[in-house]
Amino acid sequence: MPIFIHPTAPTNAHIYKEYGLLAILGFPFETTYAATRLALSGLLEEYPELTFVLSHLGGTLPYLVGRLDDGNRIYRAAQTEIDRPPSEYLKKMYLDAASFYEPALNCALDFWGAEKILMGSDYPYGWVGDLSRCTDSILDLGLDDGDTKKILHKNAERILRLDAGA
Repeated sequence: MPIFIHPTAPTNAHIYKEYGLLAILGFPFETTYAATRLALSGLLEEYPELTFVLSHLGGTLPYLVGRLDDGNRIYRAAQTEIDRPPSEYLKKMYLDAASFYEPALNCALDFWGAEKILMGSDYPYGWVGDLSRCTDSILDLGLDDGDTKKILHKNAERILRLDAGA
């Protein structure tokens, strides 16, 4: 079974008190932090069959994955027991597409590919409004039919093993 990572208020939630920044920045940062620690910890090396799904398009990972590899190469404190760059472990994770922002979705697609992205809604939170926004954000990417179907349902069917009889 896949493990879904969705943030909650961090212990330092007070720094996000103003302007509604907890949901806007705090949650994506927490997802980024959790996934990065998983990648650096060696857990995915020890248990390669684990499947993680990251909420909110992986937080800020689509933008920072190169920086994580550079940091792992340059800074002694970031050099852990893993045998490969952090990006290789992060690339094994799945992302839900609850972003609705085309440049961010394209950035994630460039790194993870359509095989690792799942349609996401973040329902019942206020981001969504109408659930058609979730599917429209995928359809508007102009991907080929196969990649669109992967994101909308095929990837979820595969990792949840709903396609076992097909």
